[in-house]
Amino acid sequence: MRKLLVTTALVAMSVAAFAQDSDFKARYDRQVRNVGYDGVGVETIIDKWEAAEPTNADMLLARYQYYLARARYTEVVPKYQSKFMGSSPTVVLKDENGMDVGYFEETFFDDEPFGQAQKVLDKLISLYPDEISYRYEKISSLISYEKEFPEMATKELNNLINLNETKHPAWKYKGEDLTKDDYLDAIQEFCYTYFTIGSAVSMNSFMDISVKMSKYYPKYTVFLSNQGTYWLVGGNSGKALKSYAQVLKIDPKDYSAVRNTILIARRNKDTKLEMKYLPVLIEITESDTERLSAQGRMQALSNAKK
Repeated sequence: MRKLLVTTALVAMSVAAFAQDSDFKARYDRQVRNVGYDGVGVETIIDKWEAAEPTNADMLLARYQYYLARARYTEVVPKYQSKFMGSSPTVVLKDENGMDVGYFEETFFDDEPFGQAQKVLDKLISLYPDEISYRYEKISSLISYEKEFPEMATKELNNLINLNETKHPAWKYKGEDLTKDDYLDAIQEFCYTYFTIGSAVSMNSFMDISVKMSKYYPKYTVFLSNQGTYWLVGGNSGKALKSYAQVLKIDPKDYSAVRNTILIARRNKDTKLEMKYLPVLIEITESDTERLSAQGRMQALSNAKK
């Protein structure tokens, strides 16, 4: 379900494929290859380009990348946790009390150039309102900026969903017509990002967006499955099972719902429920190892009844 991977690094390259060609662009590309997005001479080229073509999409993306590169920097930060933003630490050491300390490479942004980058994105959205990649990029960049507290990003994502459901724009993605499935997959990609971050705020966003999308697209089971996962991670197996039951009513062979239902049944020692879905898992899994394990588990449960 994760077809559109919305990442900051890709937008400028992907959208450039359909934006206006320009001699400035060739000069800019050469300079960036040599010195990076914010290296010596890059801003001068962008300034001259803007004077000649003030609404050129490639120019504005170049300006955005310039400000973003100026804003971004990384530091290695110690944290008493095993995961941060879904990633493992680069190294784990002991503190003076013998406790594990994870050292994570964390990305930060200086507020002023980051704010300038956001203004450029806003201008792109204003000039090209039906090009959805700029809206994806705004959400993605805000997630990177806010990290474990993606409140502004979630507001922008909600705005996008509301716009889609009320105005029904003729969206383009890289200049091509955006399909409904690709739009839904992109929203799910953001949900997946929230889940991967794993903070209380991001998990709330994961759930809220999933509930909202389920109301608009009740037959699109991935958002119902998200709700089950939210409750499962939170330790509420009863609510998780209800969500997965809704999924399985729509699609009896939904892999995630089948697998997690079996997991809950096993934890709850509900042999009847586990035996109901083990044959389904055996049928639908693409993993030979998982299939053999499920077959062995099913045989063991059958033998225990005798």
